[in-house]
Amino acid sequence: MNCAAREETGHDRLALKDLRALGVPGERLVANFIPEGIKPLCKRFDDLCAEDYPIGCIGYSYCLERIAALKEKTDIEKVHALCPDGVDATRFLRSHSSLGSEARTSMRRSSLSLPFLRMIVSGLFSRHMNRH
Repeated sequence: MNCAAREETGHDRLALKDLRALGVPGERLVANFIPEGIKPLCKRFDDLCAEDYPIGCIGYSYCLERIAALKEKTDIEKVHALCPDGVDATRFLRSHSSLGSEARTSMRRSSLSLPFLRMIVSGLFSRHMNRH
């Protein structure tokens, strides 16, 4: 298993642990509920993956990872402040933020700027919209 795959192993369980820590039945929620706002994002990713040349799914994934990697300790502390006393429901957020792995830290420091990422995302979406 390569380093990136090992790094992602178990992250789905982190989110479930966070939900359970808040008293939410994580598995049932994830199985039965997809927020309206996320549906177009999921569809866009599925569409990119289904293309004859699905390279866009890599850029899309990178953009989402990059956005998460830009989250600082103060962002996580704000979320933690919303949790009941003694409850840690920020494991998933921490693991994908600037506090996560060395790979994410180096991604955060890389030369790709946020305006550049916006340009990538904008290009992916406009390309899709022009074809449909």
